Amino acid sequence: MLAGKTFRASSIGHANDRRTGRKWFLPIGFCLSVGSNILEREHWDTVMSDQNPDAGKSDEFDVAHRLTRLAQIPMLIGLSVGMVLFLITFFVDIYDAVATYEFLDRKKTILLILNLLDMVFIANLVVMVANNTYNTFRLKSSAHGEGFIKESERAYRRMKHRIVSTIVIISSIHVLSELLEFSQVNALQVAALFGFHLILLATYVVTNVFRTSD
Repeated sequence: MLAGKTFRASSIGHANDRRTGRKWFLPIGFCLSVGSNILEREHWDTVMSDQNPDAGKSDEFDVAHRLTRLAQIPMLIGLSVGMVLFLITFFVDIYDAVATYEFLDRKKTILLILNLLDMVFIANLVVMVANNTYNTFRLKSSAHGEGFIKESERAYRRMKHRIVSTIVIISSIHVLSELLEFSQVNALQVAALFGFHLILLATYVVTNVFRTSD
């Protein structure tokens, strides 16, 4: 009897930990998306400065620009460390579900699968931003040209579309998870999350429909 109560308390505690962790995933995704836009803006500033060498840029600006590029190195290191921790957490969740026999419960199994899918899409988001950061760091002025600028612009648009699409998918998983765990949350929280998801859907439509014609 005591073992059963301990098992239920442990299961509830692990479920709450995963729900608390998921609440931080969307802000992380937004931070990554904002960071990507900042990197894109920096990329085009670099291209324009290389295409206009007579623009009269000061030496102080050149030093600041180099320091800004060097500041991307700790960002890459931090994203790499985060990916390693994320990978460990992924397998720890699977082991925890097996060790506590949560996989025997249909509802908990569905929530576990949604949680794992959530982590996979977030890892994909981190990889996209990390690749973008690395490519921006490797930019060389000798490789710039009109064709290169056009191809780079298309690549950045595709990357932004993928980021927005991934965030919408993550938000959809969160909404579905909260609906399955409706007994542990109130109606106001579910309504707020659903409204936030609608805003993300509107952002996705604007980014992928209206901006593709530019």
